Amino acid sequence: MKEQAHHIKAFEYYYSLGESRSLEQVAEELKVSLASVKLWSSSFGWLQRVQEREAEVARTLASKAISEAMANRARNKQLIRMALLQLAKALADGKIKMNLLDLVKLIQLEELLDEKICEQLQQDDPESNFLEQISRRRKLLEARRGDEKIIPNSGGGEKSIME
Repeated sequence: MKEQAHHIKAFEYYYSLGESRSLEQVAEELKVSLASVKLWSSSFGWLQRVQEREAEVARTLASKAISEAMANRARNKQLIRMALLQLAKALADGKIKMNLLDLVKLIQLEELLDEKICEQLQQDDPESNFLEQISRRRKLLEARRGDEKIIPNSGGGEKSIME
């Protein structure tokens, strides 16, 4: 049997019913016998077509979510870079003082965003050691936290931006 327009219409209605779909509902809506709808369903692979379409929808949604998350992380990283540049200018101008821990926290935040982006990009490449390198750099920074010092400032007084 060749699939015709009314078969396609029946399948599309069946699919549109969502999780509560049933062949009985299709037969009732289209005013045809249940036996006909069962024949169409088996002949044209409705169950498999529903699974394939739902899998494609899930892939599309997952891809969109990953793209949006990566765009958000990239935007956040850009904001951090801008804050670091403003901080460097304020430090150079003697407007604020900053301790080493504050700087380390900003750098770690930037690296964390880098790591999240790289994790998304390298999900398909488990052999890559790039993430291990990032992890080692983060551990090194964490080890340096114990050496916290105040960065000198010609304006006098101490100020921490990360309190």
